[in-house]
Amino acid sequence: MSDTSEFLKLWGECLANKNSAGIEKFLSEDFENISRSGTLNKQQTLDWTASGGPSPKLENIKTLYENDEVGVITCNVDSDSGKSLHMIFARKRGSQFCHWERVRQPM
Repeated sequence: MSDTSEFLKLWGECLANKNSAGIEKFLSEDFENISRSGTLNKQQTLDWTASGGPSPKLENIKTLYENDEVGVITCNVDSDSGKSLHMIFARKRGSQFCHWERVRQPM
């Protein structure tokens, strides 16, 4: 999967179902998930996803830019920690994501 917005939707479903199996094959072995909380590697991201994370509801997903190497998207998120606007930068390697970095602005 190389479509960043479709991957985000799938990841949201995996969080809601507390099951990371759906995203595992789309994460490279050296995957890093970066947020204001810190950096998670692939296994930590899978464990966090399986725990249900913040139980987000994703809305208004927009692709700002996408090619074979990177994707930049925004979305509104309603989660246990409140409503926020997220901007996500993703780096891709083939059909896998190797870097996922998001910034969050409370709304």
